[in-house]
Amino acid sequence: MRTWLLCGDTGEVLSSCETFRMSSSNQCQNGWTHAVASVFTEPALRGRRYASVLTEMLMRELAQRESDLHASILFSDVGSSLYERAGFEAVPSARDWVFPAEAGSASELADQLIAEGDVRSVWAELSPPSASFVIWPGPEQVDWHLERERTYSSLLSRERPESCGARVGRSIVVWAAKYATDELILLWLAAVRLSDAERLVRAARRIARAAALSRVRWWECPPPFELPSDFAGGRRIRRDGELPMLRAFRSDLRAREWSVIPRAIWV
Repeated sequence: MRTWLLCGDTGEVLSSCETFRMSSSNQCQNGWTHAVASVFTEPALRGRRYASVLTEMLMRELAQRESDLHASILFSDVGSSLYERAGFEAVPSARDWVFPAEAGSASELADQLIAEGDVRSVWAELSPPSASFVIWPGPEQVDWHLERERTYSSLLSRERPESCGARVGRSIVVWAAKYATDELILLWLAAVRLSDAERLVRAARRIARAAALSRVRWWECPPPFELPSDFAGGRRIRRDGELPMLRAFRSDLRAREWSVIPRAIWV
């Protein structure tokens, strides 16, 4: 992760953001994509386009530094217009699955509960999904989410989930707690069969209940099978905020081709 600052003539910070570099594949060509996060301007300095200037300058800087740059992405909570000026395009129709917490033992449903120390080896078993454009996060990014969980668990004196994922056969899910919204977030769900996916989500629901979290949330990604309307006891809703946006640096890449958007790549 890298921090970027827009500074004034006397060195004062006018706006700031962070980027996280991830592997990506565009039309089977390997390269890099940078996720932009935490774009921030102090309240007293807002309304002067500092955030827009920072984002526009950052896009030029990334293009100069990275020879195999595919795209830059972000997830906006302030709509699309601010970032469209820097060449970003929104990916429409983002939806989530939300599942209530469930009582019971997660071990009864999963073949294995995944510990933090197992994340790297488990991640090595996964393969990028088949799509024209794919961003593939590494285990370091999963640990970024887990570090947020560790930090807020300590600050808020909240119990952490007993595991950070689960396995059923060759199907795997990885998750992290988000205490601000009282949720267990599914970072990546890679299920071979519908029955595996249902068991993994129900295991997550039980993990959430044991950690005093009220629900499980999954950013919908197209699985290799059709999901029923009552999948794993949940409901499908339109996402409020966290709008996926993509700024392409290749002429053959469009935002609509970015269809696999897991929470693991959010920063």
